[in-house]
Order: sequence, then structure tokens, then C-alpha cells
Amino acid sequence: MSFIGEPELNAFVTQENEASLQRFLDRHRNIIIKSNVYNSSKQLKSAWVYRFNEAIKNMRPELVRKVKSLSNVCDSKWLEIYKETLIDDCLKARLFNWCTALFKNEPFEEEKKTAITNEVIELEKKEKTASGHLLIMVYKLLHNFKSLNIIEKQCLKLAISNIICMNSDHYKKLYMAYLPIQTYKTASEAQPLRLMSQSQVDDFHEIFKQCKKIIFEDEMMPSRLNKTKGTKSQVMYILWYMANKFEVWGFKPIKEEKKEEDKEEDKEEDKEEDKEEDKEEDKEEDKEESKKRRFASLIESDLTLVIKEILDAVFADTLFVWKSGEKTLDCTKRMKISNTMTSSNNNNSSCTKNTMGRRSDLILYNSNSIAICLSELKDGASETTSIKQESKAMRCTKSLQVYNKMISGSKNVWSLDWNGDCLKGYMYALIQVDGLDVDVAAPVAQLMIPTSVDQIDEFKATLMNLYDLKEQMKKYDADLTASFVDDAEVQVYHTPK
Repeated sequence: MSFIGEPELNAFVTQENEASLQRFLDRHRNIIIKSNVYNSSKQLKSAWVYRFNEAIKNMRPELVRKVKSLSNVCDSKWLEIYKETLIDDCLKARLFNWCTALFKNEPFEEEKKTAITNEVIELEKKEKTASGHLLIMVYKLLHNFKSLNIIEKQCLKLAISNIICMNSDHYKKLYMAYLPIQTYKTASEAQPLRLMSQSQVDDFHEIFKQCKKIIFEDEMMPSRLNKTKGTKSQVMYILWYMANKFEVWGFKPIKEEKKEEDKEEDKEEDKEEDKEEDKEEDKEEDKEESKKRRFASLIESDLTLVIKEILDAVFADTLFVWKSGEKTLDCTKRMKISNTMTSSNNNNSSCTKNTMGRRSDLILYNSNSIAICLSELKDGASETTSIKQESKAMRCTKSLQVYNKMISGSKNVWSLDWNGDCLKGYMYALIQVDGLDVDVAAPVAQLMIPTSVDQIDEFKATLMNLYDLKEQMKKYDADLTASFVDDAEVQVYHTPK
């Protein structure tokens, strides 16, 4: 399947006596609207005319001479369809519009604010689901937007996207402050279902033990490793690969490094006992900065490739492919177009300028070239940047979930997030929980990339969790269908700020 709606288009062309593009639009209007990733009604028209013409050539060659008339649909029809690329006129849409205006530093009419306030007051009087409580939370954050700090602003973006993030302590505090205790409790207790059986876990531990002995104790060079032959050859390759990386990087084992630091500290104490405390603190900060710079040089040149090499090995016996994020994601482009069309300043427009989708550092594609998992790498340049990137990653995952639901994608989506300045990361799942009509970003596991031999045992847990991710992706892929599924759409906030 090369685009959403392809099976329906092929079936229509094959089965209909009068197979015109106009009739296809009338019958499958929602497919065109909900899968739109184009910046104008002209681009949308061009794409579907091309797809229709190709289907005629392949399925009904006897109609090729008539294809020009069969594919003729007036421009006003395409404009009408394009303008439906937005969410319904409701309180959430109006809050979304207000949110967009504030982040873009654009004016928002007082009359509209008053109308929203009145709607929120009425909502407070009613019995509410979790999504209703999130709308009230969004309103309160928007009302105090000028005084919000960076964490509160990123939490606002998550809340307007129907996400309760339980994956980070700084977000937990905010949700605790704004949500009812029962809603918060249900979200905080949410746990994704793990798919690795106990026998698979036991087998992995034994395989890791054997491979570790061969690579790091016996120091044997594995030959003819076929990563498609199963877990043992994959783990063997990964450990061998990391052993070579340790040689290239030249980092000392953590224990040795700590001993040297302790010796240096002892020497400094003997020489300069009378130095002030603030100078000692400055030295500690200098050491930390030195470590960060050392890791930064590694990250810029190597870390994404190392993560990809490990993931490639783990998934080598599947038809899935990890690709670096040279392409923007259609799911995020679709959502950003919807964001723009939702804006009161653009909802009568026939185009959305040159909207681009978000890029992800690594994207997992299935055999039909459908993105099913994202892996992000935060640069760790600053805490502010990391917080923004973390929020962006979760919203990209949400966009992926919403987009893939059109082809029966599971509501539970797993993703990876790495932090470059410490070579650590985490795995999280965006899941739906009984009793909540919103998504919960729930923690799955902590991850790390070893930099020396003495961290290999710690790396075992990371590797096992990546194998659990593989089981999750196999199940997720099995649930996907080629046919379009019409599902209630949720808006996900994407902004350049």
C-alpha cells in the first residue's frame, strides 16, 4: 500500500461501471479529508487525479482514452474538501485556536475569550470525563499564559493534544495540581502490557551470558554472524560491535575514572586546604562540563549511528527497517496542516503555505513503508531544549497513533527517547486506559548505551527491553489493515515555538 485509500480506489475502479473520480469522491470523501498531507487544494487535486489515472491504467486499460473526462472534478469541489481538513467547531477547537494565537504571539479577540470562558463555566457544572478535565486545565493555563514557565507551556501542548504524561516528574506535579485525584491516580497507575514471555526472558539471559563470555572474557572474534538467524547471533553481534566501539571511544571504565578523580581530589586537598568552598564547587562544575563536552563530541559523530546499529541488529529477523529521519513524517505534516486550517485566520484558505512535517531521528517502517515507531535523540544542550524536545517527541508519537488508526493501528504506541548528554534514554508507551478517554504517556523502561566494558551488565536490561519492543512492533504491525477505518479524529498541537 503506497497511500491510505489505495485499496478502496482500486476496488472502486475495478467494480464500478461508471468509474469517475467525482463518484469516488462522493463515496469516499472522508478518506481524502483525513489522509490529506498536502499544502493546497491544487496539490490535493493533483495527487488524487494521478492516483485515479494510474488505477485506470492498471485496472481498466479499456478506459484509458476516457481518463481525462473521468478524472475531471471542478476546482471548487477540491477546495470544499480541502477546507474540511480541521476538527469540528467545539470548545476544544476554540481552545486550540487560542493556544495557537498565544504561541505565535498573535492577537485573539476578547469576545472569543469571553465566549470560551462561559463555555468552560458551563462545563465545570457538568459531570466530566478525563478529556473534560483536560479542557479545563488547558483553559486555566491559557488564561495565565504570560506567567507560564517552560514546563507549563510544554504541558499545555500535551494537554491540548489529549495527553496525560506520567513519564516525567515535572509533568506529574502539574497534572496532580489540575486533575481530580481519581483521574490522576488512574493515569499514574497505567502500565503497558509486556509481551515477552518468561521463557523468552530466561532464554535471553542465558544467551547474553554466553555471548558476554565469548566476547569479553574469552576475547574471541565471532565469524560469519547472520543476524537474521535469531537472538543469539544478534546479541553476539551487538556485544562485538560495542567492544569495538569501546576501543574507538577510548573511555576508561567508570571505576577507574572515579579512582583517578578521587586521587586528584586528594592531591588538591593536600595542596590547597584553605581554598574557599565556592572555588571547589566551580571545579566540580568544570569536571561535569568536561564530561558533557566529551559526550557531546561522541554524540555529534556517532551516537545516532550506534543506536541504529543496535536496533538494526535486534530487528534483523523481521521485515521492519529502521531509517534515519531524512524524511518528514506524513502523520505530523497532516496534523500541522489541520492545525493551520483550524486557525480562525486560515479556515477560509485554499492552502497552508509550505507546511512541513516533523522529522524524527530514527523511524521504524514495516514492509508496506508505514511508520510504526519513533526514536528521538535529545541533544542535551540545555534543560530547556531537552524539555521542548521531550514534549515534541510525545506529540509526534500521538500524531503517529492518530494517523495509523485510519488503517486499524493500535491505540497503544511505543517510542524511544534518548538523551545525548548522558548516553541514557527511556522507552515509553502512549496507551489508552479503561476509565479514561485520553492517552497516557506511561514509562516502560530506562535505557542506556555503555561506554566501557564495566557497563555491559547494566546494558543487558536495555537490550532485553529492545527485544520486548520488537514483540510489541510485531503485534502492532499484525493489527494494521490496508483498508481505511473512519475514526474520531484528535487534534495534536504542533508549533514552530
